Amino acid sequence: QVTHTLSLKQAILSMLSQLVKFGVDFARLDKDQGFLLHITDEIGENHAYLASSGSLLPYQFDFISVLYFVRRHLPDLLTAESMKKLMCISVPPPSATPSPPPGTGRSYGLPTLLSSFQSFIRYLYNPTDKYPDNELRPCVLSFLIGHMHNQPAAVEQPSLILSLVRPNAALWTTYSQKIIDRLIPLLS
Repeated sequence: QVTHTLSLKQAILSMLSQLVKFGVDFARLDKDQGFLLHITDEIGENHAYLASSGSLLPYQFDFISVLYFVRRHLPDLLTAESMKKLMCISVPPPSATPSPPPGTGRSYGLPTLLSSFQSFIRYLYNPTDKYPDNELRPCVLSFLIGHMHNQPAAVEQPSLILSLVRPNAALWTTYSQKIIDRLIPLLS
């Protein structure tokens, strides 16, 4: 858990993600949930051992996403609310004039955080998911739409969402309408 080597941490998180995808029960590997708590603390920078913790975010989000979506491990620890907190999601109220982006309260900024969401987005909006997370999906989309005016990564993620839900006509229509309703005023 305590290492200052970025490449080692990236390799370990990538390996653990792959093991969980292949069916390894992570709860057996981490019985006291110490490693998972350590990862969530690192994302929140409660315990950060690297100066550039933003470089590790994509790997951390991939690992957390695999546990949350693919294997549905530790449902009492990884709830929709805890995922929102990890991702600094607070849905801004829709307004005609965009407000400045809130900070993440962490050493990495909102652009770094948003660009780290890609694997999380892929799992969250997976069209083959038999039990989609209908609580988290609208919050994430609203969060991204709310930041489209000033964050390029927030524009990229909704387009990824649309490409993922394309096979589901109802979702695609709903999400594309929400995105267009926000995008058109930004173009004028």
